[in-house]
Amino acid sequence: MNKTEKSLISIDPRWEIFENTTTIGEFEIHYLSIGSLDQDLGNAVKDYERLIRQLLRLSYFEYELITVALKHNFVMAELALKLLYKKKYAKESRKNLFGLIAHFHDSSLIDQQDFIFWESVRLIRNEFTHPYTYPILPPSSINMIRQTITGINKLNVKINLKAG
Repeated sequence: MNKTEKSLISIDPRWEIFENTTTIGEFEIHYLSIGSLDQDLGNAVKDYERLIRQLLRLSYFEYELITVALKHNFVMAELALKLLYKKKYAKESRKNLFGLIAHFHDSSLIDQQDFIFWESVRLIRNEFTHPYTYPILPPSSINMIRQTITGINKLNVKINLKAG
């Protein structure tokens, strides 16, 4: 194995300034605890969750994959809201992310505190979609992924309760 190949499979040096990154196992325990989506959300959303988790795991070797994971988080969020809309109303939504968030808030399925979170998801997603610079995000951005999964599950539970 030459020097270049070895560098491809070692920790990205940017992680070395953070605690709990000495080994991949330690890293996974401290940085990959993002929760899990409810099983009834469907394969498409669960596939995004799996991809996000894998990107976060691989960020140990290429730090900037956190940014890619967060981008996929926003796609997962919009897809989940569309699927939850379909679950609730038995029809496809033609609403964009703003419309979906507003609809669920107006329907009292997203409370004011969650509305603020979902609006931040939308605004940050828009920054990624229409960038002015190339972002390199800190590990704290993993919290947004964790909160998105929690928010999707919370909305799913409310829709299931109203359906039952």
